[in-house]
Amino acid sequence: MAGAGVINFASGTQRLNGSYSLTDLNIGDAGVISNIALNVAAFNLGTNGAFQSGQTLNTSGLFTWGGTVSGAGGGATDFFNNS
Repeated sequence: MAGAGVINFASGTQRLNGSYSLTDLNIGDAGVISNIALNVAAFNLGTNGAFQSGQTLNTSGLFTWGGTVSGAGGGATDFFNNS
């Protein structure tokens, strides 16, 4: 996926593979599994959302979450320290 827009995952389970080159990543009530490293300007995770990745997530701007974030080590601490 590429472009100047914003992607909003509102529901269901989505997998990110290949390449992702967009400004913002917004996850509402969806589950997103990322198999790629992500570089976004803003990352927004809703209260009922879930984000899982064994790769890095770099955010240059706003980072908000209310849902579940997990990484290679199975927890948010490992995810944020994964570099």
